[in-house]
Parts: sequence; structure tokens; C-alpha cells
Amino acid sequence: MIRFSCNNCSKKLKVPMKYAEHKVKCPDCNSVLVVPQPPQQPKEENELRNMLSSLDEGETIEHERPAPKSEPATSGLEAFEPPKPAGPSSAAAASASKFTASVICSCVGALIGAFIWALIAKFTGYEIGYIAIGVGVLSGFGILFGGAEPSQKLGVTAAVIALCAIIGGKVLVLNWIYDEYAEKPVSAMTDREILASLDDQENLLGVAIFTLMDDNLRDKFSNGTELNDDERQQITDITIKAGAIAGAWTDEEKIHNARLTYSFTREQGIDADKASIIKEGLIQSLGIMDLLFAALAVGAAYKLGSGSNA
Repeated sequence: MIRFSCNNCSKKLKVPMKYAEHKVKCPDCNSVLVVPQPPQQPKEENELRNMLSSLDEGETIEHERPAPKSEPATSGLEAFEPPKPAGPSSAAAASASKFTASVICSCVGALIGAFIWALIAKFTGYEIGYIAIGVGVLSGFGILFGGAEPSQKLGVTAAVIALCAIIGGKVLVLNWIYDEYAEKPVSAMTDREILASLDDQENLLGVAIFTLMDDNLRDKFSNGTELNDDERQQITDITIKAGAIAGAWTDEEKIHNARLTYSFTREQGIDADKASIIKEGLIQSLGIMDLLFAALAVGAAYKLGSGSNA
């Protein structure tokens, strides 16, 4: 047995020899102690001390049965193991989880804002720039809602998400407009709708080219018949003249010629490529004010996502 006293409360303690240099707790004051090495004693004296150990003062220790190695019994003296700090891998995993959650929340917020913006544009006919800024704000707040610490990386991520959402909102509006016009008969289209369709310069040029064609060229063009050299030259000459002629048309002439062209192409089953029209419409719709509000939306998303006060 090893006998020693608590350095804090002076309680006399004793533990089996096998706990030499182990850390234990005092049963009275819970101080952490290091069991000292026993002094070298003759064999006979050690045996005598063990026999008389039950008569000594101090905390006795039951050790008839050996304690398990994983949890050694110390009869009131608790083995002390300092808590292990969390490893870097768990901290990195938690950070990655928050980053992912913030990106998802940012996407959801931006999509909600873009859909609301597209609905307003569809039913009012106006694209309100301040709502586009709201798309950027929702994207940035999504980053904060996800729980990640704002950073430059998250700021850039929120800005990209906001920009993509604004473009997606514009594409959604153009898709709705295309479907509405494509399904509506030409006779049901209002003059305003006809003129709006001619805001696309390619549409206006196409109407002018169709108007200048003779019946023979129209039939071959609509049927996909191969043109001869003279007919191809005619198309080239007509295309050169079409721009100048269309530019001189009044609104009434534009509406009249457009109705004739649209009616003929729909009857002949000549459908414009939807993707190309939406792409062209997206490019045509990007004016200076659109770019300005898009930039403000991107800036708002970056500021919130990065935690910048600039």
C-alpha cells in the first residue's frame, strides 16, 4: 500500500501499489492528486505493513478483487482524466454544414424574390427595379439565416445567386409572354400587343421581308423548297431594302403588315424557335436601368453575405 496525505485538506489516504504515479481525486475535497512512488522497503517490512493496513488510520481501500483495467477501483479515489478537446475535423464538418445550409437558404430566398418579381412584371407589364433589389436582399439574408459566419466567399456566393435569380426571373417572364402570344389567335391580339412584338427588330425585319416577297417566294419559303440562284438573289435584295422600308412604316402599317405575316406563318405552321426568341428578348430587355438595378441587387447580396459595412 502507498500512504500519503492530500495536499489540500491533509486527509490521510492510501492506495494499492499499482496506482503509483497515477492521478486520483481526494474523496473529501475532490482535489486532483498524483500518487507518489513508495519508498524502497525490505520485503519483510512490506509484508508486515500490508498485514496491519486495516488497523491504520485513513481511508481504506478494498482490493480483494482486482478492478477491471479499463475502470480501476480506487475506493473513493476517482481516477482523473482531463477532457479531450474537440478535434479539428469536427469543427471543419460543422463549418461545412453551416456553409451548405446558408447557400441553400440563399437560393431559396433569391428564387422566392425572383418569382414574385416575375409575377408582378407579368400582370402589370412593368419590371419594377426596386423589387429586383429585393431579390438581392433576400439572397443575402438567406446566408445569415443559414447560420454561417459572413465572409467574402459567402458574399460572392450570394451575389452570384442573386444575379442568376434575376436573369431567371426575366426568362420566366419572357416564357410566359411567348406562350401567351403563341396560343392566342392573331385576330385576338390587340394592336398594342402587335406593336410590342415588333419592338424586337428581328421580328420587324422579318415582317418587312415577308411583305416584299411575291406569292411564289412566300410559297417556296413556307414549304421549305430549295431556291434557285435568281430567287436567292431576290431574297438578298429584299433583305437590303426591308430595313429602310420598315423604318418608314407608320404604326398602322406595321400592325396591318404584321397581322398578314403572322396569319400566314401560323397557317403554314412556320413556328419561330422559342429558345432563340427568349434569348433575343432577354438581350433586348437589358437596358441601362436594368443593369443598374441588377448591380444594386448584386451589391446588396454581397454586403449582407460578407458582413461588409462598406
